[in-house]
Amino acid sequence: MARALSLAAGALGRTSPNPSVGAVIVSDGVVIGEGATQRYGQSHAEPVAIASARDARTHGSTMFVTLEPCNHHGRTPPCTEAVIASGIRDVHVATLDPNPRVAGRGVARLREAGVTVTVGEGGTEARAIMAGFARWVTNRRPFVVSKFACSLDGRIATSSGESQWITGPEARRWAHGVRDRIDAIMVGVGTIVADDPSLTTRLEGGTPHSADPMIAGVRPRRPGREDAPSHPLRVVLDTSLRTPAIARVVSGTLPGHTLILGVDNGTPDWASRCTALARTGTEVVAVPSGSDGRPHPEAVLALLADRGVTSILVEGGSMIHGAYFDAGAVDAVAAVIAPMIIGGRDAPGAIGGTGVTALSHAFRLNVPSVTRLGVDTLVYGTLSEIDWPEDDLDTADAPS
Repeated sequence: MARALSLAAGALGRTSPNPSVGAVIVSDGVVIGEGATQRYGQSHAEPVAIASARDARTHGSTMFVTLEPCNHHGRTPPCTEAVIASGIRDVHVATLDPNPRVAGRGVARLREAGVTVTVGEGGTEARAIMAGFARWVTNRRPFVVSKFACSLDGRIATSSGESQWITGPEARRWAHGVRDRIDAIMVGVGTIVADDPSLTTRLEGGTPHSADPMIAGVRPRRPGREDAPSHPLRVVLDTSLRTPAIARVVSGTLPGHTLILGVDNGTPDWASRCTALARTGTEVVAVPSGSDGRPHPEAVLALLADRGVTSILVEGGSMIHGAYFDAGAVDAVAAVIAPMIIGGRDAPGAIGGTGVTALSHAFRLNVPSVTRLGVDTLVYGTLSEIDWPEDDLDTADAPS
């Protein structure tokens, strides 16, 4: 199962809106096939693993898979039928599928066909890997991670606006590893104007990323694909379209795509700015505004969900972080803390917005983990719960 989890983690950022799943087939103690979910519309992990077995006999073998095999026709045939046809007699499933179309039906179909199924091994790790898919399929919105780097006193820049770099190279390398497996990355136009970031993925030495609490400590590996980083959709929240036409994210020279979300105020100025950005090849979409006149978080997340985005990394600035906390839309926090003090009344903090007025209403991380990234410290934890189906089938169920 550990190998199946590694395969699943390695496919993150490449399969949405499908879940990232890994599967391994074992016969007589030897791995004879393995696979991970391919890009959307292509094969799921189970048939990939079966096909990779080639001349090896799958009849009577055992499959370890990180998610319950599907039992319905979508863009691909049901994986349960591929498993049954292959003659696999024993299937170990890490967790049941949160998709209401499956949710135990895949396990039931396998058992109906005489396959022995065990559920639960590696369940915690599998659920961490598939948190984005689970949030998307149950709530129709992406899993939102608020990620920021700050000093010990919580500052993300000096009073003059200098922010590069608060954290060290190890932390920045980790951040690019996260981008490699996330569907979208979000910033506000203030970040674009101040820093002119590219928001791409840059992996050093072909290594995707190290073990990480964001995926429950599973070390991802993508054999043969280490030199092909995934570039998340770049989402810029820009109410009045202030993004300069010469900004890197709209230059047309970067890999991946940029989406600018603004609020159409019906003026000629909006229309002309929209036209100017469109000339760069950048997509601009108007979304409903909140009470502050800026893009409403719920509207933004709904639009992204409709486009198949299951996970998004909110990178700031503080106003954007604050808006998503205030809306109760943040699922997890990844805070990288540098061992430095910045100080100053005018130095911006990590989280803006309205905030809470009582400590009893503060956002508290569930079972936070602490990881060293060179001289810096990563604190990661979730804020929300996801409705997974109960794994009440946690023992081997011999066919009747």
